[in-house]
Amino acid sequence: MMNNARNTQNPSPLQVPLKLREARRWHGFKTIPNPDPTKKPLKIPVNLLGITADATSPDNWSSFDAAFTALQAGKFDYLGFALGDGYQGIDLDDIEINHLEWLASILSGYVERSPSGSGLHAIGYGEAFNAFKHSGIECYCRKRSFTVTGDVIRADAIGDLSGVIATHIEPLRPQRDKAERPSQPDAAPVQSDAEIVASLLRVPALAALYHGTSSGNPSVDDLSLVNAIACRSRNRAQAERIWLA
Repeated sequence: MMNNARNTQNPSPLQVPLKLREARRWHGFKTIPNPDPTKKPLKIPVNLLGITADATSPDNWSSFDAAFTALQAGKFDYLGFALGDGYQGIDLDDIEINHLEWLASILSGYVERSPSGSGLHAIGYGEAFNAFKHSGIECYCRKRSFTVTGDVIRADAIGDLSGVIATHIEPLRPQRDKAERPSQPDAAPVQSDAEIVASLLRVPALAALYHGTSSGNPSVDDLSLVNAIACRSRNRAQAERIWLA
């Protein structure tokens, strides 16, 4: 069982490993009310001014010190760290509900509680891998950003997470059925991948889902995001590529 003692709003810089603090990949996350009041608030990526921004763009990244100063000034609610260029992340959502205690116990490196206190984030550095999103587990090595709470579970040296993903997580990957796949007919793409992602990020609720914020129902979240991508792309291969990016 996870210890829910938390310190998410005021993370200590000394608790975040130096390798992460030295990387210029920091931004913020603001919380906004969920349109469905029965679900968790949404977390929207923002720049240092607290303005909604694409967290996958280096133009919106800053140093840890600058981001932490902005957090303390109330510009946003949480620090954010952009994955990619070797930086990897594993997100376990609702660990007890999804029976993921076994996986949480074997993650090494920098591991901290998520803002809800019921999940965790592990951040590593190493080999690339295919994105994974299923049953409360998400794994990314690019085009995603994680909240950083400083509510530390383990603060070992930053290591390569690809091994634990290959050994323990990849075997859990399901064979996607037709209900999970975008149902649009194949046609030549009308927009580029980047244009479709940009259109998703302009809608706060979709931006939150794209960056991994859960409403508390991962299956509904996945379907909502898949449908949003499919509506913007008439090409099955493109839609699936964006979904798994």
